[in-house]
Amino acid sequence: MIPLAVLSPRYWTIGTPYGQDISSSLKQMIVRTTYLELPADAPIERSNRRHPDYQLHQAIAPRPEFTRFLYTAVGYQWNWTRRLSWSYAEWEQYLSDDRIETWVVYVTGSIAGYFELAVEDDVEIRQFGMLKYFIGCGIGGSLLYDAVNRGRALGSGRVWLHTCTDDHPHAIGNYRARGFRVFKEDVESENRP
Repeated sequence: MIPLAVLSPRYWTIGTPYGQDISSSLKQMIVRTTYLELPADAPIERSNRRHPDYQLHQAIAPRPEFTRFLYTAVGYQWNWTRRLSWSYAEWEQYLSDDRIETWVVYVTGSIAGYFELAVEDDVEIRQFGMLKYFIGCGIGGSLLYDAVNRGRALGSGRVWLHTCTDDHPHAIGNYRARGFRVFKEDVESENRP
């Protein structure tokens, strides 16, 4: 469960997760980041599983509270921490960029996951994930299919993303099942809580 304090704009004036100084609890970790792409001429494989109550909606004017909620609700289990220190103003500035789109999937009226697209010539799926309860329900493949189709409608046709050792162990399998292929890998040491 996400504490309500995370949703409050007051939280952002503090600048660290839940208002705590976490610098003393950071430890060095080796992180492998894998970059995958689906070239413009490659077909996207549709998932054969689709939940009957799946509804995808664009957040037309996403606000920092909502987008940070999505980031935290999906990412807490995968150690997504890079945006947690963003101030409210930093979130507003990021979201005011017309090249950023946020899409949310609902299942039976509940938020099940989301994706965020960053449009350049190519389109990056910058954030992608499911809330814990909905992992393994067959929704992720459909959401990725929709993310790629939206990305291709916005850019050159090439869509790319990255995943790392912190993400769900089946993430790369889902990306490859849709037709993505690895084009780069990095290994680096990072300070993590």
